[in-house]
Amino acid sequence: MVQVAVIADIHGNLPALQAVIEDIHHIEPDIVVVNGDMINRGPQSRECVAAVRAQRWTVVYGNHEDYAIRRRTPKMPPEWLIPFFAPFQEVADSLNAEEAAYLEHLPRALVLHWPELPPVRMMHGSPRALNDGIGPWLDTTELDALLDTVPEAVLVGAHTHRAFEHRRADGHMALNCGAVGVPYNGDTRAQYLLLHGEHGAWQPEFRGVPYDHQRVREAYEARGAFRHTINHLFMYEIETATFHLRPYLSFCREHALDPNEVTSFHRYRDEVGRHTPLGRFIPPPQKRPERERA
Repeated sequence: MVQVAVIADIHGNLPALQAVIEDIHHIEPDIVVVNGDMINRGPQSRECVAAVRAQRWTVVYGNHEDYAIRRRTPKMPPEWLIPFFAPFQEVADSLNAEEAAYLEHLPRALVLHWPELPPVRMMHGSPRALNDGIGPWLDTTELDALLDTVPEAVLVGAHTHRAFEHRRADGHMALNCGAVGVPYNGDTRAQYLLLHGEHGAWQPEFRGVPYDHQRVREAYEARGAFRHTINHLFMYEIETATFHLRPYLSFCREHALDPNEVTSFHRYRDEVGRHTPLGRFIPPPQKRPERERA
């Protein structure tokens, strides 16, 4: 039997990554693929990149790697300079030249071949875009159309922070590997995909690994990162495994609040967040103009 581990959306969460590394070492899969977004959001982006590189795993380019590279060039859109997203600029500025070159030259997709098994295509987003995910907001017709755009029988995406499986009658599959660092399905464990290949087919197993969230909070505090309100929000997402960024910004607009003020976050948490079901699903925007999304 062949085993392939696919992890993604680590997002600077080193304790979550370390827990997954330990779990993977027990399993000993044939190959491990990191399907994008090692950086941003969490407090230890460079440490996560270093930890992944130390494992010598294959890595695919994600939209947050793209944000970091573009933030280091004159091509950066001016709207990315708003103070709310300052931590992303700090990550981009912290990269040395060798680290930046490593991220910039990561492959945009990866195709795996094994004898007597269907080929597997991995990409951070979907065949449509780097920041376009595979998930339950797509109906069967849309999912089947996505599968028709690639020659491989199995398509594995990430980006949406939600594990997902769509299996067509002919055996073709569209999968989302879930998120290590910031899941959005209400399960606060570090999550990833393990593919089992035998008898001419792949079977997906979605795994979750517990870890100590307090270590993430301590890493934020040690860096003074809670001076940025967005990092309070990111920590809250880690603790609840629930997407809050877009609802928070909407709440601030509706109540004429400054999103950069920590008091605005506290009000959102108390009035909205505490009453939000864990893993509450919000479909992505229908139109996806090219701009930075957290």
